[in-house]
Amino acid sequence: MVVYDLLRLYRQKGNQTKRLRVKSRTDKDMRSASNPKRRVPSLRAWLINVHKDLFKIHEEVQWVYDTDSPLSHFERIFLVAEDKRFFRHSGFDPIAFCRAFLNFVGHSARGGGSTIDMQLVRTCTGYRERTIRRKSYETFLAFLIQYRYSKIQILRAYTGCAYMGTYLRGVEEASFKLFGKSSDSLNTKQACVLSALFVYPRPKNPALKWQKKILKRACYIRRVYILREKKRRQLKR
Repeated sequence: MVVYDLLRLYRQKGNQTKRLRVKSRTDKDMRSASNPKRRVPSLRAWLINVHKDLFKIHEEVQWVYDTDSPLSHFERIFLVAEDKRFFRHSGFDPIAFCRAFLNFVGHSARGGGSTIDMQLVRTCTGYRERTIRRKSYETFLAFLIQYRYSKIQILRAYTGCAYMGTYLRGVEEASFKLFGKSSDSLNTKQACVLSALFVYPRPKNPALKWQKKILKRACYIRRVYILREKKRRQLKR
Protein backbone atom coordinates (compact mmCIF):
# COMPACT_ATOMS: atom_id res chain seq x y z
CA MET A 1 0.00 0.00 0.00
CA VAL A 2 2.79 2.36 0.83
CA VAL A 3 4.39 1.76 -2.55
CA TYR A 4 1.03 2.28 -4.29
CA ASP A 5 0.46 5.58 -2.48
CA LEU A 6 3.94 6.78 -3.42
CA LEU A 7 3.33 5.93 -7.10
CA ARG A 8 0.00 7.78 -7.06
CA LEU A 9 1.59 10.87 -5.53
CA TYR A 10 4.38 10.76 -8.09
CA ARG A 11 1.91 10.59 -10.96
CA GLN A 12 -0.15 13.49 -9.58
CA LYS A 13 2.96 15.61 -9.20
CA GLY A 14 3.99 14.79 -12.79
CA ASN A 15 0.58 15.77 -14.15
CA GLN A 16 0.68 19.08 -12.26
CA THR A 17 4.15 19.79 -13.68
CA LYS A 18 2.91 19.13 -17.22
CA ARG A 19 -0.08 21.42 -16.72
CA LEU A 20 2.18 24.19 -15.45
CA ARG A 21 4.45 23.79 -18.49
CA VAL A 22 1.50 23.95 -20.90
CA LYS A 23 0.11 27.00 -19.12
CA SER A 24 3.46 28.79 -19.20
CA ARG A 25 3.82 28.09 -22.93
CA THR A 26 0.28 29.35 -23.57
CA ASP A 27 0.96 32.55 -21.62
CA LYS A 28 4.18 33.06 -23.53
CA ASP A 29 2.42 32.59 -26.88
CA MET A 30 -0.29 35.06 -25.88
CA ARG A 31 2.30 37.65 -24.85
CA SER A 32 4.19 37.25 -28.11
CA ALA A 33 0.95 37.56 -30.09
CA SER A 34 -0.10 40.71 -28.27
CA ASN A 35 3.37 42.26 -28.57
CA PRO A 36 4.77 41.13 -31.94
CA LYS A 37 8.39 41.95 -32.67
CA ARG A 38 9.11 44.24 -35.59
CA ARG A 39 11.06 42.35 -38.19
CA VAL A 40 13.73 44.17 -40.11
CA PRO A 41 13.39 43.25 -43.80
CA SER A 42 16.42 41.52 -45.25
CA LEU A 43 18.27 42.78 -48.31
CA ARG A 44 17.05 39.79 -50.31
CA ALA A 45 13.39 40.47 -49.46
CA TRP A 46 13.83 44.15 -50.33
CA LEU A 47 15.39 43.35 -53.70
CA ILE A 48 12.56 40.92 -54.48
CA ASN A 49 10.05 43.66 -53.66
CA VAL A 50 11.90 46.10 -55.94
CA HIS A 51 11.82 43.54 -58.75
CA LYS A 52 8.06 43.00 -58.32
CA ASP A 53 7.35 46.74 -58.41
CA LEU A 54 9.52 47.24 -61.51
CA PHE A 55 7.58 44.44 -63.20
CA LYS A 56 4.29 46.19 -62.36
CA ILE A 57 5.60 49.36 -64.00
CA HIS A 58 6.75 47.39 -67.05
CA GLU A 59 3.25 45.97 -67.47
CA GLU A 60 2.02 49.51 -68.18
CA VAL A 61 4.97 50.87 -70.15
CA GLN A 62 5.18 47.87 -72.50
CA TRP A 63 1.95 48.93 -74.23
CA VAL A 64 3.42 52.26 -75.35
CA TYR A 65 4.33 51.72 -79.00
CA ASP A 66 4.28 55.27 -80.36
CA THR A 67 7.60 56.71 -79.20
CA ASP A 68 8.72 58.49 -82.37
CA SER A 69 5.89 60.96 -82.96
CA PRO A 70 6.33 64.51 -81.59
CA LEU A 71 4.44 65.75 -78.54
CA SER A 72 0.78 66.50 -79.14
CA HIS A 73 -0.84 69.81 -78.23
CA PHE A 74 -2.41 68.19 -75.16
CA GLU A 75 0.91 66.68 -74.01
CA ARG A 76 2.65 70.06 -74.17
CA ILE A 77 -0.10 71.65 -72.08
CA PHE A 78 -0.05 68.71 -69.66
CA LEU A 79 3.71 69.09 -69.11
CA VAL A 80 3.28 72.80 -68.37
CA ALA A 81 0.64 71.92 -65.77
CA GLU A 82 2.30 68.92 -64.11
CA ASP A 83 6.05 68.85 -64.69
CA LYS A 84 7.72 71.77 -66.49
CA ARG A 85 11.24 70.29 -66.22
CA PHE A 86 10.21 66.75 -67.17
CA PHE A 87 12.86 66.33 -69.89
CA ARG A 88 15.62 67.88 -67.76
CA HIS A 89 15.54 65.77 -64.58
CA SER A 90 16.13 62.09 -63.85
CA GLY A 91 12.91 61.24 -62.06
CA PHE A 92 13.47 63.67 -59.18
CA ASP A 93 13.11 67.44 -59.47
CA PRO A 94 15.00 69.20 -56.62
CA ILE A 95 13.45 72.58 -57.47
CA ALA A 96 9.91 71.21 -57.21
CA PHE A 97 10.86 69.36 -54.02
CA CYS A 98 12.15 72.56 -52.38
CA ARG A 99 9.02 74.43 -53.43
CA ALA A 100 6.80 71.70 -52.00
CA PHE A 101 8.80 71.70 -48.75
CA LEU A 102 8.42 75.48 -48.38
CA ASN A 103 4.69 75.18 -49.08
CA PHE A 104 4.45 72.48 -46.42
CA VAL A 105 6.26 74.64 -43.87
CA GLY A 106 4.06 77.60 -44.77
CA HIS A 107 0.88 75.44 -44.61
CA SER A 108 0.15 76.06 -48.27
CA ALA A 109 -1.54 73.48 -50.50
CA ARG A 110 -0.21 74.90 -53.78
CA GLY A 111 2.07 72.70 -55.81
CA GLY A 112 3.53 69.29 -55.06
CA GLY A 113 7.01 67.84 -55.41
CA SER A 114 6.11 64.71 -57.39
CA THR A 115 7.35 64.37 -60.95
CA ILE A 116 5.51 62.51 -63.71
CA ASP A 117 7.97 59.64 -63.23
CA MET A 118 7.06 59.40 -59.54
CA GLN A 119 3.35 59.61 -60.33
CA LEU A 120 3.72 56.71 -62.76
CA VAL A 121 5.44 54.65 -60.05
CA ARG A 122 2.68 55.49 -57.55
CA THR A 123 -0.09 54.63 -60.02
CA CYS A 124 1.43 51.27 -61.01
CA THR A 125 2.51 50.09 -57.56
CA GLY A 126 -0.48 51.44 -55.63
CA TYR A 127 1.57 52.78 -52.71
CA ARG A 128 -0.33 55.70 -51.13
CA GLU A 129 1.08 56.00 -47.60
CA ARG A 130 2.04 59.53 -46.59
CA THR A 131 5.43 58.60 -45.15
CA ILE A 132 9.02 59.59 -45.83
CA ARG A 133 9.92 55.94 -46.34
CA ARG A 134 7.32 55.51 -49.09
CA LYS A 135 8.33 58.76 -50.78
CA SER A 136 12.01 57.80 -50.74
CA TYR A 137 11.25 54.38 -52.22
CA GLU A 138 9.05 56.00 -54.88
CA THR A 139 11.88 58.38 -55.81
CA PHE A 140 14.32 55.45 -56.01
CA LEU A 141 12.06 53.55 -58.44
CA ALA A 142 11.49 56.72 -60.50
CA PHE A 143 15.28 57.04 -60.81
CA LEU A 144 15.70 53.39 -61.84
CA ILE A 145 13.18 53.48 -64.68
CA GLN A 146 15.20 56.24 -66.40
CA TYR A 147 17.70 53.55 -67.44
CA ARG A 148 15.01 51.29 -68.92
CA TYR A 149 12.54 53.59 -70.69
CA SER A 150 12.64 56.83 -72.61
CA LYS A 151 10.96 60.00 -71.35
CA ILE A 152 8.29 59.72 -74.04
CA GLN A 153 7.48 56.18 -72.92
CA ILE A 154 7.16 57.29 -69.29
CA LEU A 155 4.97 60.27 -70.22
CA ARG A 156 2.59 58.29 -72.43
CA ALA A 157 2.46 55.35 -70.06
CA TYR A 158 1.33 57.63 -67.24
CA THR A 159 -1.26 59.52 -69.31
CA GLY A 160 -2.56 56.14 -70.48
CA CYS A 161 -3.09 54.63 -67.02
CA ALA A 162 -3.80 57.62 -64.77
CA TYR A 163 -7.04 57.78 -62.81
CA MET A 164 -9.21 60.46 -64.43
CA GLY A 165 -12.48 59.81 -62.63
CA THR A 166 -15.16 57.21 -62.00
CA TYR A 167 -14.86 54.50 -64.69
CA LEU A 168 -12.26 56.64 -66.49
CA ARG A 169 -8.70 55.38 -66.85
CA GLY A 170 -6.32 57.25 -69.08
CA VAL A 171 -6.65 60.42 -71.11
CA GLU A 172 -8.24 58.77 -74.13
CA GLU A 173 -11.22 57.45 -72.18
CA ALA A 174 -11.65 60.81 -70.46
CA SER A 175 -11.31 62.72 -73.74
CA PHE A 176 -13.97 60.65 -75.50
CA LYS A 177 -16.23 60.87 -72.44
CA LEU A 178 -16.02 64.68 -72.15
CA PHE A 179 -15.47 65.84 -75.75
CA GLY A 180 -16.23 62.85 -77.97
CA LYS A 181 -12.82 62.85 -79.67
CA SER A 182 -9.21 61.83 -79.19
CA SER A 183 -6.83 63.85 -77.04
CA ASP A 184 -4.71 64.59 -80.13
CA SER A 185 -7.62 66.59 -81.60
CA LEU A 186 -8.33 68.84 -78.59
CA ASN A 187 -7.98 72.59 -78.74
CA THR A 188 -6.22 74.62 -76.03
CA LYS A 189 -9.28 75.11 -73.82
CA GLN A 190 -10.27 71.44 -73.97
CA ALA A 191 -6.70 70.28 -73.34
CA CYS A 192 -6.53 72.50 -70.24
CA VAL A 193 -9.78 71.02 -68.91
CA LEU A 194 -8.48 67.49 -69.53
CA SER A 195 -5.20 68.32 -67.73
CA ALA A 196 -7.20 69.60 -64.75
CA LEU A 197 -8.70 66.11 -64.32
CA PHE A 198 -5.34 64.85 -63.08
CA VAL A 199 -5.81 67.00 -59.97
CA TYR A 200 -9.62 66.82 -59.72
CA PRO A 201 -10.83 63.49 -61.17
CA ARG A 202 -14.40 63.36 -62.45
CA PRO A 203 -16.79 62.03 -59.76
CA LYS A 204 -19.66 59.67 -60.48
CA ASN A 205 -22.17 62.50 -60.18
CA PRO A 206 -20.40 65.76 -61.12
CA ALA A 207 -21.58 68.61 -58.89
CA LEU A 208 -21.33 72.37 -59.33
CA LYS A 209 -18.47 72.54 -56.80
CA TRP A 210 -16.37 70.11 -58.87
CA GLN A 211 -17.09 72.03 -62.08
CA LYS A 212 -15.90 75.28 -60.46
CA LYS A 213 -12.66 73.60 -59.37
CA ILE A 214 -12.08 72.23 -62.88
CA LEU A 215 -12.70 75.59 -64.54
CA LYS A 216 -10.44 77.40 -62.07
CA ARG A 217 -7.63 74.90 -62.60
CA ALA A 218 -8.11 74.95 -66.39
CA CYS A 219 -7.95 78.77 -66.48
CA TYR A 220 -4.72 78.70 -64.46
CA ILE A 221 -3.15 76.12 -66.81
CA ARG A 222 -4.20 78.14 -69.86
CA ARG A 223 -2.64 81.33 -68.45
CA VAL A 224 0.66 79.59 -67.66
CA TYR A 225 0.74 77.89 -71.07
CA ILE A 226 0.14 81.14 -72.98
CA LEU A 227 2.87 82.92 -71.01
CA ARG A 228 5.38 80.16 -71.69
CA GLU A 229 4.52 80.13 -75.39
CA LYS A 230 5.11 83.89 -75.57
CA LYS A 231 8.51 83.53 -73.90
CA ARG A 232 9.44 80.69 -76.22
CA ARG A 233 8.55 82.74 -79.31
CA GLN A 234 10.52 85.72 -78.04
CA LEU A 235 13.60 83.56 -77.51
CA LYS A 236 13.36 82.26 -81.09
CA ARG A 237 13.52 85.78 -82.54
